Order: sequence, then structure tokens, then C-alpha cells
Amino acid sequence: MPLALFVRGFASLRHRKLNLTTTRAHEIGASLFIMYCGGIASVTVLGTPAASEQLTETVNLIPFRFAYDMFYGCFAGKPAAAWINILGNIALFVPFGFLLSLLWRGASWQKAVLLSAGFSAAVELCQLTQPARMTDVDDVLLNSLGGFVGYLLFRLIKAGTAETFRVTEIKTYTSEQE
Repeated sequence: MPLALFVRGFASLRHRKLNLTTTRAHEIGASLFIMYCGGIASVTVLGTPAASEQLTETVNLIPFRFAYDMFYGCFAGKPAAAWINILGNIALFVPFGFLLSLLWRGASWQKAVLLSAGFSAAVELCQLTQPARMTDVDDVLLNSLGGFVGYLLFRLIKAGTAETFRVTEIKTYTSEQE
């Protein structure tokens, strides 16, 4: 949370320098987005105490291997664990796609998927250095799908709320107005 406040404070100064105005709702939304990203990074990179066991395989670069694992591999006979893994990875990035679309006027489904994939890939690369974490290309694919679902959710409820959160007006200040 302190990082989110610092980043938003810095962004507010930048907005002022560029003569941009913003709304309180936008600032709250942007702060929530920064806290969400920090929370994702801390949970997925640093891990949790329950995830401290050593893994025998720490890197998977084969796309859609989770589908194989559901039926024949590590999740064989444990369909609940497989679905928790799949749905959890999708759900984890739904807020990313939603908040990104809410705050960014130029958001499209392609940008939501690309930025979700980029953030997820950065998290997965950080996990390479952690002994109790697994780097998995399937996580990037599922997280990207979650970003897409978040974008779709935003489009479904866009009605009139999105404009409240966006920077909508550019004001030009002269030295006489200050």
C-alpha cells in the first residue's frame, strides 16, 4: 500500500506538469490497480508458507501440458486439483484485464491480452529464482485468458461507470491562473 501511494503521488505530479486533470475515482482505481499488481507479484513470486516444499520439476515450457497432466500426469485422478489450477490461474488475472480496461481509454482486447501475458511472463521469470516455485508457460496462457475475461467483463458492465474513472479533460494553465 505505501508503494501504491508513492506511485500515485508521483503520477499526480506528472499529471500536473502535463496539465492533465483527473478524478478522485480515477486515482482510487489506479491505486487499486497498483495494489493488485503488487499483491499478485508478492503472492506468486514470494509464495506462501504452504508452498515451501521443493518441487521436482520447476520449469515447463511445453504449451498446454496442463491438459495432459489432467488426464495422465500429476493431476491424474485428482480432477478437483486440476480445475483449481486452471480456474485459479484464469481468475487471478480477471481483475488485471478489468482494471486495465477501466482505467485506460485506449484499451482493447488485444492490449488486455498482451499486457496480461507480459505481466504474467514477468512473474514467471521471477519465479525461476525461487526454489519452491514453478515456472509454467501454461500459467502465462491461462493468465492471458483471465485478462481477456476481465476485458469482456468490463465491456459487459461498461454502461456509464467507466467515464468516472478515466482522465477525460486536459486543461491548459497559464502563469496568470496560478
